[in-house]
Amino acid sequence: MMQRIRMWTLSTTSPIIQRVSNIRFPINEARRKLTPGDKVEILRNLDIGYVLVSFSRGVLSNFLIPGEWSHGAMYIGDRQIIEAVGTGVRITSLDEFYKGVDYIAVCRPKFAEGSEVRSNAVAIAKLQQGKPYDNEFDWQHSTQTAFYCFELIVWSYFQVMNEMPFKLKKVWGEETVLGDDFVKATKHYEVIFNNK
Repeated sequence: MMQRIRMWTLSTTSPIIQRVSNIRFPINEARRKLTPGDKVEILRNLDIGYVLVSFSRGVLSNFLIPGEWSHGAMYIGDRQIIEAVGTGVRITSLDEFYKGVDYIAVCRPKFAEGSEVRSNAVAIAKLQQGKPYDNEFDWQHSTQTAFYCFELIVWSYFQVMNEMPFKLKKVWGEETVLGDDFVKATKHYEVIFNNK
């Protein structure tokens, strides 16, 4: 019964959520917390397969996503990231990722020592480019047809490692992974930069 209620709620509200989730309240861009010095430090610490989690003040979707970190991406090299946004899975530049962001944490996956594991996870993530955004946040281990940002990262590593770096949590009745999981899972991730 709970699952049917959840599915009905998601199916009726998804079109609305898609339209309003990127609504931004006015924030003076000069008051953003991410500084040019932070960007230099981030780039100096990044390596392929590292995870970036972010938070942007004034974004309506912050009310829908629990925790301190509301978005995530995977660094794929050459100053580019792969992420899942409302329009789907895409590759974009770090500079584009930084737009409107206040806080960023960079997380090194301890469980994926060696660039080969991280490179394989990046290759798998890149194959998902163009897939739609997962508005229902329904985690699946094998047949992913859509992704939300954190799901793309964890699922890509899962395909390489065949193990989860942390337990999924139930949010709105569905097992999911959140941005806070990366920062708080110190056994599996090392936070190498955090401007929060």
